[in-house]
Amino acid sequence: MKGARVRDLEEVYRLHYPQFLKVATAIGGNEDAGHEAVQEGFADVLRHRRSFRGEGPLEAWVWRVVVNAAHRARSKQIQLAPFPE
Repeated sequence: MKGARVRDLEEVYRLHYPQFLKVATAIGGNEDAGHEAVQEGFADVLRHRRSFRGEGPLEAWVWRVVVNAAHRARSKQIQLAPFPE
């Protein structure tokens, strides 16, 4: 399958949101950051769904995108942290 169908992505989201949130929260440091990272990750998934090549499971591809979004969000938090005097 080349590309991912929106309904398949919705199912992955619905079935695995709690696990995505748990991992994104662990990466981001708090639940608010976790929620935001999962939302950003799924926005990326939807935006880039045509790039899914179907070489592996759809769920694994979604996991990678969500985890990458959580790491990006964490990097931004670190960059925005005030420098101690």
